[in-house]
Amino acid sequence: MVLLVAVATVIGLAAAVAACSGPGADPRSGSGLPTDYSHPFGPHEQQVSVAQAASLAGFPVQVPNSALASTKTLSKVWVSPAHQVALVFDHGKLTIMMASAIYHNAA
Repeated sequence: MVLLVAVATVIGLAAAVAACSGPGADPRSGSGLPTDYSHPFGPHEQQVSVAQAASLAGFPVQVPNSALASTKTLSKVWVSPAHQVALVFDHGKLTIMMASAIYHNAA
């Protein structure tokens, strides 16, 4: 089972989303959450293909098919050392982050 978290940085809806940091600024907020969702995992992230992300993460990675998020608008795919995946769409306007679920039964 995969936990999906979508962060819409364009709309600014998510409280966890801060303004994107400028060059040389710390990519993490005081809470430890990234402030630049086009590089969500920091210095140890690895840019890969969708197929490589699924292989490295150990779970299926599916790209949505909508106007905002599709293979046409997919900019980058990142994998963290903790086997998390981030799909960055439209150069950071929308980032979908995935990780293995931490529970056995979703109910």
